Amino acid sequence: MRVAAQMALASTARGRPARVLAFACELCTPNVRSELAAAEKSSAEDVSVAAALFSDGAAAFVLTNGIGKDQRKAKFQLLAFDNAVLPHTMSHMSYFVHEPGEL
Repeated sequence: MRVAAQMALASTARGRPARVLAFACELCTPNVRSELAAAEKSSAEDVSVAAALFSDGAAAFVLTNGIGKDQRKAKFQLLAFDNAVLPHTMSHMSYFVHEPGEL
C-alpha cells in the first residue's frame, strides 16, 4: 500500500493520472506439504492445525489519484498505512525448507 500510494502521489505531483494495481498472496502450500509429511511419520497429536486454519489466499486493489477521464467515485480512501511485527510472534509463521521440500 505504501509503494502504491507513493506512486500515485508522484503522478499527482506531475499532474498525471495514476492507476496502481496492488496484490498480496499468502503461500501456505509448503506448510501443508510439511504437515502432511509429518502426519505420515508421527502421531496425530504432533501435527499442527495451522495448515488447515491458514490456507492460501490473495487480495488485490486498484489505487488511483483521481486524475483523468472516467474516474469513478472512490469506494475507500487511503488515510494512512503502517506495518509492524507483534513482539514474540516471529516464530509462529516461519519455517525452514529442507531437501526435498520438507520443512
